[in-house]
Amino acid sequence: MREELQQLIERFVGKEPFSSETALNKKLHIEGDDAEDLLVAFSEAFEVDISNFPFDDYFYSESKVPYLWFIKFLGLGKEKKPFYIYQLEAAIKTKRLVWIKYAFRTLITRTNISIEGR
Repeated sequence: MREELQQLIERFVGKEPFSSETALNKKLHIEGDDAEDLLVAFSEAFEVDISNFPFDDYFYSESKVPYLWFIKFLGLGKEKKPFYIYQLEAAIKTKRLVWIKYAFRTLITRTNISIEGR
């Protein structure tokens, strides 16, 4: 599973070093259409339901990507939450990528998921 996920992410970011604690949007700078394409490819590759995932809480839309430096510099708009690779790892095990305020901890507890470095 880990190797397949690594290969999928590398299709979008190249050979950048990353771990379970790496934020896709903050460290690897995946936003907009690239983020959407990655999540769709992830969903198909690992048969994970992403239909209830709040994309806009974590990623900027493609229309804002060219202006991100400006938006961040001026403090315009709401800062996006970091989206970590361990969230994808947990979704593979639960077959759902749902992010409600405390759902992640609940899913880990209920499914007895062990996450590297956590």
